[in-house]
Amino acid sequence: MAAPEQTDINKNLTSAQQRLSELWEDHVRYEFSTRNTDDTLATMVDDAYVNHIPVLTGGSGRDELRLRCARPQAPGKFAV
Repeated sequence: MAAPEQTDINKNLTSAQQRLSELWEDHVRYEFSTRNTDDTLATMVDDAYVNHIPVLTGGSGRDELRLRCARPQAPGKFAV
């Protein structure tokens, strides 16, 4: 995946904001491009959760999210 284009907006980010931007880019790449569950989960906090309101699915914590990623059963985030 190509690096985000440098614009006036992201040239003026603080170091913390830049790190968050890079972390988000990594997360999206791992989830949708490489589809690597462990790398995706590594970009999230330990107690992350996903809640798919329309289909009442999701998970809480890395173990549940890892299982959910491995067995997509409904349209949405894990069945892209």
